[in-house]
Amino acid sequence: MTMRVEECSQAILQHLLPKIDRNREGLCIDVGVGTFAFYCAMFAQSGYESIAVEPLPTQELVRLCRVLHIELMKVCVSDRNGTDFIYIGRYNDSENLNLSSLRSDWWGASSREVQVRTTTLDSLLADMNARRITCLKLDVEGVEAVIIQQLRQTPVSLLPAVVVFEYGGGCTRQDGKAAWNEAGIEGALSCFRILKDLKYRTTILVDSSPESNERVIDLAEVNILPDDLFHPRSIYGNAICVSDRVADAAWIEDVCSRYRDNDAEPPKPLPTMGRLALFTWRLRRGMRGRWR
Repeated sequence: MTMRVEECSQAILQHLLPKIDRNREGLCIDVGVGTFAFYCAMFAQSGYESIAVEPLPTQELVRLCRVLHIELMKVCVSDRNGTDFIYIGRYNDSENLNLSSLRSDWWGASSREVQVRTTTLDSLLADMNARRITCLKLDVEGVEAVIIQQLRQTPVSLLPAVVVFEYGGGCTRQDGKAAWNEAGIEGALSCFRILKDLKYRTTILVDSSPESNERVIDLAEVNILPDDLFHPRSIYGNAICVSDRVADAAWIEDVCSRYRDNDAEPPKPLPTMGRLALFTWRLRRGMRGRWR
């Protein structure tokens, strides 16, 4: 049963974040917004101060940020402040901005380059005047480890309560190509290792493989090895890493069951969802043809 990874991940966060930050005191930061998933909208509709970080925003994103009062920062998060080139994504002979990357060797990147502004994570947080981070979501096409590495220098008070990052892409893990080549797997594993070193605990893996159900693991107890984390036929997925243990995880299976197989109709809404959530779902659905 194929998992609709982004919708499921957002539903998990809608349930999880109010348990972690009930009073909505922290920022939720969507780094690498893309053209359809719009985590920044979900953060805003859930009552959090939401910031969208996207160097090449679409008009749909610009309008959404305006309507929902989301701050939009047109910048790439990298390991240095200044400028760099982003390589425009391409898939099946068509331009796909969701696959754009700072890495020229990224499997989904084309040779077309656009100069963009870059910033380190520390500089980004300083520009936001951040005091507390509830969630940091990363979908940056192969640069996740570069950003997560910088959390080692982040003051403990500013470490995100939840870090979400994408792994894989382009083929199945057993094919061993695209983001599942040796360098790609090592990049994903390094993200887990860093977060484990920083004492992140409960991690929810939402995987696209029809043969893999969602998994809940404790980073303190799991081996950071490909066979212990990824299904052989995984194409891509999200890791939702929490800085503490989730005491009662029984709800995760129920939430994930809503996002398998049939996407002809919107999934049954969670209690926190309303008209804006349905609007966002419809907007995502209308743009899905440009994704992966």
